[in-house]
Amino acid sequence: MIDGEWFWKVATIPKIQCFIWQCLHRSIPVREVLHFRGMEVPQICPICNEKPESILHCLRDCREAQALWKAFPPPLAASTFLGTSLVDWLKLNYRTNKLLPSPSFSWGIIFPFGIWTLWLRRNNFLFRNAGLPWNLKAEVISKASEFTYLGTNMKFARPQIKIQVRWFCPPMNWHKLNSDGSSLGNLGLAGGGGLIINDKEE
Repeated sequence: MIDGEWFWKVATIPKIQCFIWQCLHRSIPVREVLHFRGMEVPQICPICNEKPESILHCLRDCREAQALWKAFPPPLAASTFLGTSLVDWLKLNYRTNKLLPSPSFSWGIIFPFGIWTLWLRRNNFLFRNAGLPWNLKAEVISKASEFTYLGTNMKFARPQIKIQVRWFCPPMNWHKLNSDGSSLGNLGLAGGGGLIINDKEE
């Protein structure tokens, strides 16, 4: 069960927010997920060839992922960073806004670009024969810098107001006409229709 919709508030670009959503719903196609869904694929991690490739292994526990996290390192206790479940791990890191000494960015901004870069490099390794080892710290910092200096205005966007839209029955002795239509381009084929309903919904 996912707690609320906090992942849409992560300070990052929309495609990484969607990626986090996929992680939380066990929807990114690592080998363990594919095997669970009935595909006959080996579960072992194709990068380290040591343990099953779960989402958490791919983003945290694999040796290449650990090399990235040790390069920063995270502003969380090692027991917390390495010992929590996938959902708690993502949420704790998102909520940790401590500034790193170098680079001077919030961990809450660095972390999403870290997991995204790991996922991209994993796919490049599998499908484009990208070599090992990976030196990802500079790549993560570059992406975080671009977002910080060009994309932080996203924080100041007006909050969205959700309006529930539904049909209401007309008052007594009234009729309501609901209509709709569409056209195939300007001056193209067009069609429309309508429905008249009274206060008894007839």
